[in-house]
Amino acid sequence: MRILPGDRSVQNSHEFCYGRLNDINRRNINMSTVLEKEIERPDSFVAPPYPVLRLTLPEYWALRDSGLLDHDIRYEFLEGWIVPKMTQKPPHAWTVTHIDQVVELPSEWLNRVQCAINTDDSEPEPDVAIVRAPETQYVNRHPRGDDIGLLIEVADATLRQDRRKAEIYAADGIAVYWIINLVDRQIEVHTNPDAANRAYRNREVFTPGMSIEVELDGNTIQSLPVDDLLPPTTP
Repeated sequence: MRILPGDRSVQNSHEFCYGRLNDINRRNINMSTVLEKEIERPDSFVAPPYPVLRLTLPEYWALRDSGLLDHDIRYEFLEGWIVPKMTQKPPHAWTVTHIDQVVELPSEWLNRVQCAINTDDSEPEPDVAIVRAPETQYVNRHPRGDDIGLLIEVADATLRQDRRKAEIYAADGIAVYWIINLVDRQIEVHTNPDAANRAYRNREVFTPGMSIEVELDGNTIQSLPVDDLLPPTTP
């Protein structure tokens, strides 16, 4: 458990954590309300200037399994923070579904849509994760690192957050990360991760009229027009 900042006022961080959770449970407070008050801008990932709880993955799993989180709200766990997921607008949902239909994978890879992956400090739920087969290896664990060939996030209102996620994915050595940017109608491709610096060394932008290659393990398996991956501007 990490207390940031000013942790000298907290004598025992674990007692503080479980005391806080017990207090929430005893008072029957909706956890989403607590999160809104304590993390007003979940996409910023910036701790407020007073002691707050920043959880580890095992602590998040314990909290999730305790039933204290509002089950009507979907969450991601990002860099120690519990972040509510935004409701999808129709263009976002269309794009996620369309990607699943148009990307053709060889038998050694499989597509997971809006399912969790694990990194050292996070449990995001990317819109699309292309991971190594067979699927039976993920019965008791989520994919991570070397399991993952390509991650795709579809970004509209979440653009700032999805760009920040590049740090999380690079730190875990995920080879290729796409942001399908619906705001600017472009695809931002991040490659060559530098795990130590939590950054991708290469970033390319693909716009309508261009083609983009689906690359797994350094091999191009498909070339797709950018126009075919973006939602049509008219029905």
